[in-house]
Amino acid sequence: MGGQSAAYWLRLPGSNDIDFVSPDLQKIANILEQCGFTKSSDLSFRYVHPTTNIMIELVGEQIAIADIKTPGSVLVEPSDIDDALVRSLMPGPSEVLDPVLVFINYLDASSHDSIWFTFENEGALAVERAKALLALYKEYIIDGLRDRYKAGEISERFRDLLDKKFNIVLR
Repeated sequence: MGGQSAAYWLRLPGSNDIDFVSPDLQKIANILEQCGFTKSSDLSFRYVHPTTNIMIELVGEQIAIADIKTPGSVLVEPSDIDDALVRSLMPGPSEVLDPVLVFINYLDASSHDSIWFTFENEGALAVERAKALLALYKEYIIDGLRDRYKAGEISERFRDLLDKKFNIVLR
């Protein structure tokens, strides 16, 4: 689950990228190469398929976002989903990349001083994906942001971005 999933469900434009979280990235890379994927020339963790226009990013066993290093997935219950259509399609709990961290990632990528700005924010795509995630998981994301703020994991820079771009004030 990532911004691409939110873009799909909310019918937003976006790339066809999939993030893989695995303790054995070399094994995954070998499988991808056997399936016709090649390493992208711009970033070594990106693999592209020439005929399907799919890009896979090997992000590691843990994801480090906004100086928060965390396991890459969480269990999301249907009751955590704000969008009624998406909730109705869930047969039960789903393991996904943590929507809070994905949101923070896109928030970071929307900032000009982010190293990810040129990769993720073409045409304000990072902001659109963050908005899409909020539409799907608003209460879950806001609760998660508050918990991470109280734990001292959210920097002042991210607090300012949350306030400026989404009118979310953490206390």
